[in-house]
Amino acid sequence: PSVAMRRTAFSLNMGFFNPIQFWKQAQGFTHSIAIAGPVHGSKGAAAYPFMRGLMMSNGSDQMIAGWAKKTGVFGWKADDFAEMFKGMRQSGLTHIGGSHSWKDDLLEPKSFTGPVGKMLDKGTVFFNEGEKLNRMVGYASAYSEWRAANKLLPFDRRAQDAVLRRADVLNVNMTKAGDAAWQTGVAN
Repeated sequence: PSVAMRRTAFSLNMGFFNPIQFWKQAQGFTHSIAIAGPVHGSKGAAAYPFMRGLMMSNGSDQMIAGWAKKTGVFGWKADDFAEMFKGMRQSGLTHIGGSHSWKDDLLEPKSFTGPVGKMLDKGTVFFNEGEKLNRMVGYASAYSEWRAANKLLPFDRRAQDAVLRRADVLNVNMTKAGDAAWQTGVAN
């Protein structure tokens, strides 16, 4: 019951098709830029429109290569951008769902079902898009930092985990992974 109440409170406060939530959530990307620094943070921010465009496309290798070439003007090497985007997509970072610490449940229990529940779910579109902006900028900035420090290393599972952990820090630890022990468990 407490999870359902939390979900309802989340929908009431962060949902209801409130466009201001996009800007409130998107402010977090300034944290990524500030912490990652002007070089890597700016590259991360510049990568966002390209990454978002790719997320709305079929995501084919040809599409990724085409968009990656266009990022060169912002300091990205095409191969690095493509590698970063594929890593981000594989990580599942942009699937907001219940992974945000405010939503607090990966299974996302429904407070309401039927048309009301669907409306509440769709009402968080602005919150979700603002959160995606943060996560994408944070991931791209973290990758840029990692690649600058590891020019010759492969972007394997260990590297992806390191980038994902850094991206979570750049995103102010607002995913479930950043929750403290007292924020989890039965009593919560």
